[in-house]
Amino acid sequence: MSFVIQLLAELVGWGIFDGMRARFAKSAAQKVTATHRVRCGLRAAEGRVYDIGTEWSTGWASVSAGRLEFSPSVGIVGDRSIEITAVRRESVPAGLLENSDRALVWQLVTPRGVLHWAVDRAAMPIAADLLVGTSSSHPR
Repeated sequence: MSFVIQLLAELVGWGIFDGMRARFAKSAAQKVTATHRVRCGLRAAEGRVYDIGTEWSTGWASVSAGRLEFSPSVGIVGDRSIEITAVRRESVPAGLLENSDRALVWQLVTPRGVLHWAVDRAAMPIAADLLVGTSSSHPR
């Protein structure tokens, strides 16, 4: 048992875990670029927006200029097609979102109100660029 603990301590010292984390983050960002899909969380900043309340719903979103097609796996029921008029690139508190330490939460402005959008830190800039139409990548 002490061998395992010693091995883990040495791996941490070598930065192996940091390297693995960086590879996973790069992989997540590459997947968003290639597919225009991102795993995310979504909730209304207040009230209800597109019949989405203030509790987190998680799932997958297809991202294109001015539009988010959200397919929830936890939370709300039914897909949502959401028109986005602006992305506020300032982080807001994640609250009770699972794995919130790995996510950025930005605000999506819609004609019906403001949504909070949580995405993996590495994937968020790419996903947001796709949403506002400033990315040159195309799905394959």
